[in-house]
Amino acid sequence: MAGDISPRDRISIVLVNPKRPSNIGSVARAMNCMGFGDLVIVQPRCQIDRYAFMLATGSAEILENARVFDSLSEALSGYGLVAGTTRRVGKRRYGFISARESAGMIAGLCGHSKVAVLFGPEDYGLSRAHLAMCQYLVAIPTAEGFGSLNLSQAVMVICYELYMALQGKSGRVEDEAGASENDEVQRDLSILYQMTERTLREIEFPARKGIDHAAGHLKEIFARAGVTKWESEFLLGILRHLRFMASRLRKEDEKTGGSSGTSGGENR
Repeated sequence: MAGDISPRDRISIVLVNPKRPSNIGSVARAMNCMGFGDLVIVQPRCQIDRYAFMLATGSAEILENARVFDSLSEALSGYGLVAGTTRRVGKRRYGFISARESAGMIAGLCGHSKVAVLFGPEDYGLSRAHLAMCQYLVAIPTAEGFGSLNLSQAVMVICYELYMALQGKSGRVEDEAGASENDEVQRDLSILYQMTERTLREIEFPARKGIDHAAGHLKEIFARAGVTKWESEFLLGILRHLRFMASRLRKEDEKTGGSSGTSGGENR
């Protein structure tokens, strides 16, 4: 066995491009209140200065041990699950899970896999590129009319829900074989997401709102379905065959001078 490790130790709070030292300090305090201690900061636009430590009352150790990275891809290396927080839900609200739903899901996974929860900059949130690196997108339900939370408030809500979901959970981490298998599933899912977008482009899928929108919707379906390793490999096989058939049709068109492709070329 890997030993007794608290599930909270396998959950990281990741701040992407934070702007204000005071918010970083407040985030550390919120984390500490709920028993979380691993803070990751990606491309900060400020220093962890005295203002950060002033706001991190009793939580200086979290700031001192915070890990800083130059890129999000580097920061996320080794994580089996990545969840991104966003308030940009719009008409596609059904494609997101709530903070409470995400906490229950993470609580069931962090015993055997490292989990990263991403929070975007104070002024514009996580970008599409950032969200594309997440397996799950999390929204915090708010009253209509004003749904803008301060960064540390958003972190506090998520950490509170995680704290409640983890109450009574065993502190023992599953064996290394189980952790390795779960990480492999998450890697397969990342490949599946990439292949899905690539395939839609190659077959010129006629997406009314664009390929990115269609690929994102499929990604959300896969995430909610809890695709297993075998299912991921099966879906990858279908996508590869679709790309093969699309390539063969293009070659036949080139020989005959015809056009057997779909009408979605404008989405490329």
